[in-house]
Amino acid sequence: MTFYYDIKNKESIISYAKNLEGKSISEKFKVGELNQKYEAKGYFGQLVERIYFGIQNNSRPEPDFLDVGMELKTSPLKMNGKNRFLSKERLVLGIINYPDLPNQEFESSDFWRKNSSLLLIFYLYEKEKIPFDFIIKIVGEWGFASDDFEIIKKDWLHIKNMVNEGRAHELSEGQTYYLGACTKGANSKSLREQPKSKVMAMQRAFSFKQGYVNHIIASLAARSGINDYSKYGKLIDKSEDLKSLSIDEIVKNRFSPYIGKNVRDVFNLLGLDYESSSKSKWSQMTNAILKVELGKGIEEFEKAEITIRTVRIGKNNYPKEAISFPAFKYQEFADSEWDDSTYSSQIEKRFMFVFIKHVGNDLILNSVGFWSMPISDLEECRQVWDKIKNLVVLGKVFKELDSNGRRVTYFSDIRSNVAHVRPHGRDAEDCYPLPVPDVATGATSYTKHSFWLNKEYVRESIFNRI
Repeated sequence: MTFYYDIKNKESIISYAKNLEGKSISEKFKVGELNQKYEAKGYFGQLVERIYFGIQNNSRPEPDFLDVGMELKTSPLKMNGKNRFLSKERLVLGIINYPDLPNQEFESSDFWRKNSSLLLIFYLYEKEKIPFDFIIKIVGEWGFASDDFEIIKKDWLHIKNMVNEGRAHELSEGQTYYLGACTKGANSKSLREQPKSKVMAMQRAFSFKQGYVNHIIASLAARSGINDYSKYGKLIDKSEDLKSLSIDEIVKNRFSPYIGKNVRDVFNLLGLDYESSSKSKWSQMTNAILKVELGKGIEEFEKAEITIRTVRIGKNNYPKEAISFPAFKYQEFADSEWDDSTYSSQIEKRFMFVFIKHVGNDLILNSVGFWSMPISDLEECRQVWDKIKNLVVLGKVFKELDSNGRRVTYFSDIRSNVAHVRPHGRDAEDCYPLPVPDVATGATSYTKHSFWLNKEYVRESIFNRI
């Protein structure tokens, strides 16, 4: 088969790749020429490499287009409710080699040598279609702006240092910003030896977080005029800040003049209305302190998938209430495993907590800090999720009526030191469908529930530590 591009010319390769936009592989080749046997996971990328570019599947540390230093990556898209393209998943960039990583420097590392220039092909994933018929929507080259480079480099160094300290088994995606260390393989066979420790570590891969992939998609789509994405406000106003300061330090420096002040006074200093009943009242305060335009998302936080939570602290340093996550859909338990569950992705993210404390009759801006859940606590959350899944798929939801005639579920029996599950709907009629009818009642839907972090956990593991 003849491939109409010059393998030693970057522009020729990119131009050839862009011929795929708006088309599927089956449109470019006769179906009879294609091998119809395929595996769902990762097969599309192998198909594009082999069929369209003539690249044999490999696991070499060099980029696919070695002469021009460019790596080929394919990644699935989904559509949101506003008909905008979003990433369906993180972008995996290569297995982390635990024994070799401590001996490498970033600019000459296997990771940077392979991924410093990426040829990205984004396709629309449609469950009912086979990979040959997926439509390719966005094609383009991606390099890294100076701000992104500094953050990615620091993320890489964090992962390296953890491995070098014999702590690869403690790695989690919430510890870094744009470049994560995602799990790659979900069973004991995926455990790997690590330097300076006898503890086996889960196999992990370097990956760009979904938030960062969404930024790439938005940027490439805007170049092609496909989507009109709203702008985000930037936290970082000088790229040189990142050479000496981390995002954590920049945030804490901007909050520092306001820590310990009465919240009413903070609002007055920022020119905001403290009496406002708007749900965005606290996010407006955070944006104003961080010098980001009100009403806009924070670009660096969106890329890093940082979740901001403002929490009120009462007597004995207890939060006023447990911290909730969005209501879960029961069907997802039947369709998902832990690693690709919504709850897993929610709690593995990095959080920024703004704590406001009741002192007498006043509210004080007490503290701000970043936090990610430790691996041991993530495992407890996984155990709770597994138990809930087992109940849902067996149809064991309703347990009994309490003394007040209110429904009680089997979920209420499941607690850990970290999290629990309880109702999270407007009322008993605010429901989601069940994957199987409830055994006791025959109900095909049930009141919305969600996962909650225990108040004791928030106090001991978050408030007292940041």
